[in-house]
Amino acid sequence: MKKHTSGTSFRLSCALLALLGANFALAGGSKRGKLDPEDPKIAEKVAEREGVEMVAHQLLVKFKSENAAGERQKIFKELQGREIERVGSTPLFLVQFPEEVNINDVKTKLEHHEGISYAEPNLVMRTMPAKKKNQAK
Repeated sequence: MKKHTSGTSFRLSCALLALLGANFALAGGSKRGKLDPEDPKIAEKVAEREGVEMVAHQLLVKFKSENAAGERQKIFKELQGREIERVGSTPLFLVQFPEEVNINDVKTKLEHHEGISYAEPNLVMRTMPAKKKNQAK
């Protein structure tokens, strides 16, 4: 079993929590009304509505194995994507797509590829400093 760095695990955990919130909103769990799942900009609208910031036209793409990740250049090129970086030691990659590409269509195509575990928006996480004990009250 591979050991993950705490930073990578934290980033993935935060991303998954934000996506669960977005799925909750899409399912009508939000009091602000339902969004149209066919809307090509639904990810951006959910993020904006729920206060989640995303990096435009970027996806985090997780491959099922290192062998599957070996095909990534071909897969990304077909979808007009450009690999920016590998995240940690896992087969997880940050990919940039041009503005004219519908990012939701790309996400769907990637998710249906047999060698890919998931493709999700690159969410921006912000941290806040902890309060000092004497400032707690």
